Parts: sequence; C-alpha cells; structure tokens
Amino acid sequence: MVVTTTDEILFSPFGQRKGIRQIAATYDWAECPDHFKSYRPGRLHCYDADVQNVALDRFGRHLTGAPQD
Repeated sequence: MVVTTTDEILFSPFGQRKGIRQIAATYDWAECPDHFKSYRPGRLHCYDADVQNVALDRFGRHLTGAPQD
C-alpha cells in the first residue's frame, strides 16, 4: 500500500503521481496488480492512527487471504 496525503508538503503532486504509477507498474509486471493499493487521505503529511489502521487492515487481509478492496 502506498500512502500519500492530498496536502503533502514533502513531495510534489507530480512526484506523488509518478511514484504511484511506477509502483503500480511493478505490481503489473509481477502479475499481481490486485495486491497494489494507493491510499490518499485528505490531510497534511500525517501518518496518524487512522492512516495506520487502514494500512494494517489491508496488510492483515493480505496475510489471511481475505478479499482485498
């Protein structure tokens, strides 16, 4: 899962989109595009409990084989 915020101050919007595209392309190359997820909460650069819970939930579903969103 790639997490970048919509109001990111450390990376430009162009750099964020480019990075997401490149990482998604790697999952395509590895023939598992369904394992890729991009999450962009609407806030400043902050990886608080809400963002961490989204990431941990996705990782937990991956480990257990549960359906991904």
